[in-house]
Amino acid sequence: GKIVLAVAALLVVSAAVLIPLSLIGPDEQKKESPQSTLVIPEGWRASQVYAAVDRALGLKPGSARKTVTTVDLDLPDQAEG
Repeated sequence: GKIVLAVAALLVVSAAVLIPLSLIGPDEQKKESPQSTLVIPEGWRASQVYAAVDRALGLKPGSARKTVTTVDLDLPDQAEG
């Protein structure tokens, strides 16, 4: 009786651990996108921010500034943008 309960409990615990691990898959299949962090200090002018974005992303100088003018953002009225 006790041995059967112990074996059953062991099987339940094993299943509870192995099933989520099998759903995750091996680490080789995980493709993480490269991340970059860019900290913009308070008080920087737009030209400084654009230049920092270009450097951080490895773009030609002026790319960020050109892209900003092509993006149409629906800003709230309070943004006055």
